[in-house]
Amino acid sequence: MNSWFKKPVNIVITVVAALMAVSALTVIIWKVTTRDLDAEAPLLEVCWQNGQAYYIGGIGEDEGEQRGEEQCERTSELAWPREEIPLSVTPRSSTGEDVGEDSAAHRVVSRAVRDLNAQAGCDLLRLVPPGHAGADVVVHWGAAFIVGGEEASNAPGSCAHRGAGVPIEAHVTVRGGLSDRFAYLVLLHELGHALGLGHNEYRGSVMFPLTRDDTESDQMTGGRFSDGSVNRLSRLCPQ
Repeated sequence: MNSWFKKPVNIVITVVAALMAVSALTVIIWKVTTRDLDAEAPLLEVCWQNGQAYYIGGIGEDEGEQRGEEQCERTSELAWPREEIPLSVTPRSSTGEDVGEDSAAHRVVSRAVRDLNAQAGCDLLRLVPPGHAGADVVVHWGAAFIVGGEEASNAPGSCAHRGAGVPIEAHVTVRGGLSDRFAYLVLLHELGHALGLGHNEYRGSVMFPLTRDDTESDQMTGGRFSDGSVNRLSRLCPQ
């Protein structure tokens, strides 16, 4: 063994191999620990009052604080019944803007639906024509984000659930004036909320609380959910 280290080239080989082994082990440990942490992230917790879902943490924090968790007699995780999958999604203009097949709304919504389904491994969402009656998820395209009746123009999107104790409708808002790329990332984030996903702490995930306007790319690709979020989504897939 001592003779091996007498040659400089062998020393270099040993050092490089050791560094590669340490790097590989670090990557493995990081992936395992982040997956475990993310897998424990809960779904959105809601309090239903008068047919409106108020979120306890995750999203809608201001509304949750105004209600106060102690005022909620009953809270529950937000989960769609599997028999309702796939959920129908339709774009609806709030400004009179065209939402036909050649519109930005249709391009962005169809791409976001396709990417979410691909990552989930099944069709959780299906795009239906604009104005479709009884859609499960309505995308309000080009509207201002409104909280408590007051406009918050700095917010690029929002999600709200309405029903009588269970999610019957999800209303997703994408603010007007966004690039296709930014609107795509915002919509993926809000569709995740519509399906019950909460925020997570992984900056590379579309469910990170802050959606960044990525001006380096104009492509509607690359919006990724974390492993734990994908696991959550895949549980909704029909068996």
